[in-house]
Amino acid sequence: MANLTGVMLMPPMAFARFGDSKIPLDAFDWATDTSAHGGGRTIIRPAVSLDVQPDGTLRPRLPAVIQFRDGLEGPIRPTAPFFEIWGFFDDAAEPRPLTGTTLASLGSGLGSVTWQVSVANLKAARRTRDQACGFMAEVNFPATDAKPKALLAISPNVAGSAPLVTADSPIPLGSVQAMQPFAHTALGIDLDVLRLRFTPATGEVYGPPSATLAADPDAPASSLAQYEIVPVRNRTLNPVATWSSFRPQTQTDQPEPSDTFDGVLDMADGSIGGQSWGVVDDTCDGVIRVSVEVGPERFVATARVSCCPPDFAPDRRPFASIADDLSDRELPALTATEIAAPETVLEVADLLLRVFETVSLTNLDALRSQMLRGATPDSGPVPHTDARSMTQADAPLADQAPAITDDRTGGGLGLTLVAGDVHSALIDIDNMITLFRQQPERIKHIIRPPFAHFSDLPDSPARALPTDALGPDGTQVLRAVERDPRRLRDQQHDMRMPPYMRDADALPLSLSWRQYHEVIDLIDHLSKLDDAGFEALSPVRKHVAAVIRRRTSATSESRQEPGDGRPS
Repeated sequence: MANLTGVMLMPPMAFARFGDSKIPLDAFDWATDTSAHGGGRTIIRPAVSLDVQPDGTLRPRLPAVIQFRDGLEGPIRPTAPFFEIWGFFDDAAEPRPLTGTTLASLGSGLGSVTWQVSVANLKAARRTRDQACGFMAEVNFPATDAKPKALLAISPNVAGSAPLVTADSPIPLGSVQAMQPFAHTALGIDLDVLRLRFTPATGEVYGPPSATLAADPDAPASSLAQYEIVPVRNRTLNPVATWSSFRPQTQTDQPEPSDTFDGVLDMADGSIGGQSWGVVDDTCDGVIRVSVEVGPERFVATARVSCCPPDFAPDRRPFASIADDLSDRELPALTATEIAAPETVLEVADLLLRVFETVSLTNLDALRSQMLRGATPDSGPVPHTDARSMTQADAPLADQAPAITDDRTGGGLGLTLVAGDVHSALIDIDNMITLFRQQPERIKHIIRPPFAHFSDLPDSPARALPTDALGPDGTQVLRAVERDPRRLRDQQHDMRMPPYMRDADALPLSLSWRQYHEVIDLIDHLSKLDDAGFEALSPVRKHVAAVIRRRTSATSESRQEPGDGRPS
């Protein structure tokens, strides 16, 4: 009999999304639309979903459609992820799901499994540097207990500080429930696996009694329109807590993102100094722990959960995911052999598809206006950081006709429409590799480099900006080298891809370090290939070559004389 040597939770991290419906969102997968008009775009496809029964057992179901709300205008359905316990056994290298039957065979049982879930919202504590302004909840229970457990958060007792959230008015941060296993399989789902479900809160805001009404910032200047800051039922926070009267004095007092609480910009000139209205929400991050006891051994595993708003574009994938960030942190750049592998072209093509999906949700004109607001004229090389950005003044990087790039008709979305057209073409692999092969230098200069690793930075940044001569006129263009965070130019927004988007530090966003080098190295690799090697990477050319071979073979056979095997 195999022995248990360790446990893990799957997935190791999950996102729970708010919703005020009592019905959780059904499961779905990303898929590719292969229909005639689908164009290979990403779609969502219903997947087997698990309905929780009154006794805590599960019933699998394959939904016909994905319903995000209860009716057209009804409550939003929350995303409530499941966490499974997987075990490591001494008879196999890979883990497998841990079931109630397996536990019994090991001489243990469901009573030997204990769950602990801890969640917290520490945003106000982070800004005020007062731990009493955070709030958290924790529950511990055996896996035999199938009742949902509410996560009711309160603030800790800190000497000399008033708690923001008191015990008589806790903030609900969701609930958790242990699923009860039973030995049965349905729709390919093993219902004997040990699982926990995390259901997030509903997406409420809370404040002190003073968080009543405020002027509507979207109303005309002469209007007296007001809006409700916090519903009456949620004005339960301690009015003497530090957060209820917080007033940032320096930029350090409001770390990025700086505008995530009501009142921060209530100064007449929009400057630092506005007082917080003491408002918080029920977002949170949490740690899920499970303990499994088998004989004298005790195995522990952890997973993470993050609660956030609903995804209103679930069929649009981000071009930089958590998986990309983890790969960037843990893995080196691809080797030359890996870059030459056919899989790399597919990876970069999928990256550009995700870029297109991000672009399809982006108002580029509005982003450009926002990020260039107040920019003074620059005298540096292309690309510019002022009002000339992404116009013909940015040639040869900007290669669209002025009538297109400067179009302000149709609601002023000329750049947005152009960006959609350009990126919709690049999701085709043949278009992508052809562009990389025909315009390698321009494409390498039009992609914004990431910041360099600290170990690769010089002792001090170079005084002169590195440039290259590009285009028929030899225009001086900022060289495609990794950026230095100490240099002002590397902190400024310009038209390089992705344009006018900001990262977590409010600096211009880029691909991850690993993504960037994969794209650049692939461009260099394609430029060195001969025609045969290049055509081998092209789906269209491979298809055409196969068609020609079949027709040539068919023609050759039809011209053979019957009986003698010689061509006619």
